[in-house]
Amino acid sequence: MSRIIVDSIRNSSASSDGITLSSDGKVAFPNTSTGKILQVVHAFKNDSFSDTSGNWTAMSGMSVTITASSTSNKLLFNCDLCYGTNSLQVFRVRLYDGTNEITASRSTASSTANNNGWLADYNKFNGGASDLITNISGSYIHTPTDTNSHTYNLYGYAAGHGIYLNRRGYGTDYGGTSSFSVMEIAA
Repeated sequence: MSRIIVDSIRNSSASSDGITLSSDGKVAFPNTSTGKILQVVHAFKNDSFSDTSGNWTAMSGMSVTITASSTSNKLLFNCDLCYGTNSLQVFRVRLYDGTNEITASRSTASSTANNNGWLADYNKFNGGASDLITNISGSYIHTPTDTNSHTYNLYGYAAGHGIYLNRRGYGTDYGGTSSFSVMEIAA
């Protein structure tokens, strides 16, 4: 068996080491922070939310506040929502910075603006749509425009019918949980 024993590795034209090895054998990349997760903010909701207004509405408990450390970094959003509706409806979700939609996250597939969302799922249960609880999940990468504090919200919509988070449309006798998180990733 052959072995190379080194403390660090450096390109011949570099001014500093690219990879270092600690005495316990762990690898470190001292000259880069690219790709490192700098911070994580997470919202977890285990109670229910309902809205029957028929409008796009902020879903209570599904917001995260983060202050990016650099405008060159990326924000990675992830959500997993447990939901129900009260009829055969398409449940849609949009991502907002405060009350301003992050429009790059919205689909452009439909010619009707209200029919497009970041996420969409059709409540297709034939036995009675209001009896169904299902999940929808997704992720999105956003580039911050400044290093101010921002609150990101999830808005939901179901074309003039009720949306129900963490419960079925029929009632609160069955439920689930939802989560929404953002990670700042060094560029």
